[in-house]
Amino acid sequence: MAMKHIAKTMIAALLLAVVGGCSGGMEIQTDFDKETDFRGYSTWDWVPEPAQETGDPGVDDPIVRTRIQNAVEEELTKRGYLRSTDTPDFLVNYHTAMKDELDVVEVTDYYDRMPYTEFEKDVTYTYTWHKGTLVLDFIDSASNKLVWRGIARAEVNLNDSPENKKKRIAKAVERMLREFPPK
Repeated sequence: MAMKHIAKTMIAALLLAVVGGCSGGMEIQTDFDKETDFRGYSTWDWVPEPAQETGDPGVDDPIVRTRIQNAVEEELTKRGYLRSTDTPDFLVNYHTAMKDELDVVEVTDYYDRMPYTEFEKDVTYTYTWHKGTLVLDFIDSASNKLVWRGIARAEVNLNDSPENKKKRIAKAVERMLREFPPK
């Protein structure tokens, strides 16, 4: 009977690790207008209007905004795009959001206190985490039409070091732009 308890405890720990691992990973999605010929793009600039304030200090952080802008500029430069304020081929805008997520795992745990006596107990484990979303939009300058969008979603550790926050943003942008321009 003690083996059942050990096995159930191990399963509960594994489930928590899987749930925590899923929430800690980074999900990337991209989509684009299949009618757009991205080969004609060589210059870009930021959308002239500043990003809208959300009222959430975790999202409206000017340091985070600078990190996002630096990461986008670095990745586009690596891909051969030049920033031009005169006549850019496409404009870049971004949006951020954050919300709390709750993961719940229920496990039946068996207890064996004495020979021939056994009872089971349902145990519920919960894990609360912050889910951040970064959306990059590329807009054709001539038509003012959205032609490409990248979305990154990941767990955000508000207590992480500034260097780790910078690395996570850079990684999200790099992964979104990994296959840009689309072929």
